[in-house]
Amino acid sequence: SEAKTELEGRIDGIEASVERKVTDSLSGTVEQAKAELSEEVRGLDASIDAKVESSVENKVTGAVESATAGIQERIDGMEAEIEANVTQTVTDSVTGTVEQATADWDMKAGEITQRVESLEESTGGLETKAAQIETKVDGIKLEVTQSAGADGKVTAKITLTVGPNSYSGFIKMDGNLQVSGQLSADALYSALGDVADLTVDKLSTSRKIVKYLDNDTSDDNYVRIHEQYIEFVTDSTDGREEQAVNPSGLPIYWENDPDGADIGEDGYPYRDGQRIFITTKATDWPVMVYKYGSLVKRSIGFEMVDGYYTPVDVFGAGDQSGNNRTRFYKKDSGLELLHTASNGKKAGITADNKGHLDLYGLRKTAALDFSGWEDGSFTETLDGEDAAHRYTVVKDDQGRPVSISDDAGHVTAIKW
Repeated sequence: SEAKTELEGRIDGIEASVERKVTDSLSGTVEQAKAELSEEVRGLDASIDAKVESSVENKVTGAVESATAGIQERIDGMEAEIEANVTQTVTDSVTGTVEQATADWDMKAGEITQRVESLEESTGGLETKAAQIETKVDGIKLEVTQSAGADGKVTAKITLTVGPNSYSGFIKMDGNLQVSGQLSADALYSALGDVADLTVDKLSTSRKIVKYLDNDTSDDNYVRIHEQYIEFVTDSTDGREEQAVNPSGLPIYWENDPDGADIGEDGYPYRDGQRIFITTKATDWPVMVYKYGSLVKRSIGFEMVDGYYTPVDVFGAGDQSGNNRTRFYKKDSGLELLHTASNGKKAGITADNKGHLDLYGLRKTAALDFSGWEDGSFTETLDGEDAAHRYTVVKDDQGRPVSISDDAGHVTAIKW
């Protein structure tokens, strides 16, 4: 019984060992078979692809070549047909066009011949007018040449000849315009019969920049025109400085350094014979001037008088109250000269439209002193005066005054 059990155990072990060996052997065989089969499949695919590709390529090439040949044959036939049709159409069209154009040309040629004959008849009149124009143009000539002045500065010289008269001047233009000589007024009046229009919004003859460059702190007396006023101005300075501005209030600058430059006869700086001009573009060289206080010592302008705009001439700068000035104007009722004193009192003269002259503000007698009458004199004190005026009296034998004379020797006779 024990031997039997032992034998059965050995048999089971042998069976298990045999099963494992068989399983391992079969697994290797299967894997090897799969690998070999896969390799054969890949080879078969490659062979099939090559054969299919070769077959398709051959078929496609043949089909393309066949289709190309057919298309080319059809194109050749169509080209021949189109060429024939076009040739015929063009021939017919050109023939008709040439015939029509020939007929039109013949008709227009006749019209052109008629117009040429008409123009030839007009040429004589034009030649006469051209000669007249040439004669007039020869009477006015404008010549521009380069010229050097006595100071060596190079400018452009302009000469205008009108008939027997010749006018010349010098001009330099480089963003600024400078004119000297007699070109402007005399020449333009002579050539045009009237001076050219000049329109500006303001004008000033002030020389502040020139005075600064010359270290001149004396008063700047000049004329200023703006809006509806002409003003005679005196500007005074204590020597303080400030940067100059243009009429629009923008600060101005020299285009180049004026230090060490020559000051020309016009009072402005020159370097190498060229004027240094002014610009509003900021540079390193501001234009400096003295700081001034202004007094308008005379003004002419339009003011409203009795409902009408009237030219009024005002003399004197006046005081802070607007007094100590004289106004002179012609109003609707007559001429008036009126002075307003510092104390506000008015004195003046009027000439009315009826021919009368009136004085107002005359001094009146404030006092008479006859204490010296017996001695042949008396005195008069007038408004606003402290000193009295003395008069000498001459009497007749009856003691009546027959003449009165003042300190200046003027004698007034008295008759009884």
